[in-house]
Amino acid sequence: MLSRAAMRESFTFEQESEQDGPQVKRWRERHRRGLDYLTNLIAEEKNAGRTRADVNPSVVAWLIVSVYRAQTLRWLSEESPAAKKGIRDLQEVMSLVVNGIF
Repeated sequence: MLSRAAMRESFTFEQESEQDGPQVKRWRERHRRGLDYLTNLIAEEKNAGRTRADVNPSVVAWLIVSVYRAQTLRWLSEESPAAKKGIRDLQEVMSLVVNGIF
């Protein structure tokens, strides 16, 4: 399944290399923009007093994205991944992450 391979490979895209092609560079830029966006949202929540005072927004953003990617890879690695089960499992894991932070 192509999506399994793509998700697995995405974990190697974080380290820049001289051999990076244009697709990897585009992926990395989108990934950074997404992290920045999420970091800003979390910072806004922190500034509004809706998170713990000791929360580092960039670390939380990295954690959320990392859990999302790992859970998606886990789901795609199943023999017959089913969307409803994948979404339910992702919601369960993200609920644990978010409820421990906010």
